[in-house]
Amino acid sequence: MERREIELFSMKGLRISVDVDGNRVVGARAEGPLSKVASPVMRLIDEFMVKERPAYIGEDFVVPSLFFPPIPSKAFRRAMKTQLVTRLKKKVPEILSVSITDYCTANCPMCGHGERAKEPMLTTEEMKKLIDDALALGTYTFLFTGGDPVLRSDLPELIEYVPNEKAVVIMFTPAQTLYKRAKELKEAGLHSVFVVLHDADPDVHNAMMGTEGAFEKAVRSVKACLDEGILTGIVAILTKERLSHIHELIDFASELGVYELLLSDPLPTGRVLRREDIMLTPEEREFVAKLQEEHNSKGEGVKIFANARVKGCSGVGCVAGSRWLHITSTGESQACDYIPLSFGNIRTNKLSDIWKKITTHPWFAKHTDLCRIQDMEFRKRYFHNIPPNTLLPYPIEKIDSKK
Repeated sequence: MERREIELFSMKGLRISVDVDGNRVVGARAEGPLSKVASPVMRLIDEFMVKERPAYIGEDFVVPSLFFPPIPSKAFRRAMKTQLVTRLKKKVPEILSVSITDYCTANCPMCGHGERAKEPMLTTEEMKKLIDDALALGTYTFLFTGGDPVLRSDLPELIEYVPNEKAVVIMFTPAQTLYKRAKELKEAGLHSVFVVLHDADPDVHNAMMGTEGAFEKAVRSVKACLDEGILTGIVAILTKERLSHIHELIDFASELGVYELLLSDPLPTGRVLRREDIMLTPEEREFVAKLQEEHNSKGEGVKIFANARVKGCSGVGCVAGSRWLHITSTGESQACDYIPLSFGNIRTNKLSDIWKKITTHPWFAKHTDLCRIQDMEFRKRYFHNIPPNTLLPYPIEKIDSKK
């Protein structure tokens, strides 16, 4: 394929484009009077598309990561405008994750959600109102998670409800029945899916899922999604014990043909809320971050997206409560999926008021490079004050009231 230019974004006073050679982005430029305003975006493009590589390159579009809209697209244009707004110091929930159900097909010993109320679950109409309210705030990526979102019967309806000219829908799933619904989810407009697949060894994966046969069903679901043309990735928790086996998982993901491998840090939350010993050390996180950079720079095999690099080391830092907002299946609001502290329920509070409450909270108003779940000062202030054997998320105001 010949070297070509792809225009990523264009508006009065600003044009952003990249040069593509085969499966690599080899250059990027911003032109026009507003080019300096776009400097933060250009740094990200250079870091994650030029120095490394995108998850997928089409004939006339680029997908830098399965978390983001295709570039160019109307949804990406909206995302760019959001980035310009954030330059004016206004925080926007760019990503809204929703546990659309907390019922699950797995029984993970390290489940990040822990014990949660499963009912009363948000109805279809309540979910649609949530989508509308998030769009009004500027959200351009909806992340449907769980539990297992595939268990929800109205999943295609919810995906289809999100206007593709404004946002994309991605999904995280243990994928035990996903292969049965891949076709209808593609037709509904699902942008991408991350299948939980912790290890290339079936026995290791099944143990981490607490479910026999989980590996076979996950692989079957990956293949079904790829066959339907869904941008498909794998998500794996990278425990200390498996750092030395990481290349086996990378090779396996590449052989499957998935577009992205998300390496998630083991986080002491949910069922392992008190297990701070599972956290990677700064040196181990640095190892994973460098692994991503070195692997992606080669331009071969699956693209790696490591939390250790994004949330700390050389990444953008923790985005909980600054770019990310999470809603549970019963309507409780959290700064992110894995910080089990509620700022109120959307059934009794406006989403805009909840977002303001989070972004002005002393612990979330300031930027931090390190994931807050791995920040011992934050953990001592909040996680250590969550009573044992309580349903999550726990109201943050109950802890804040104890000065």
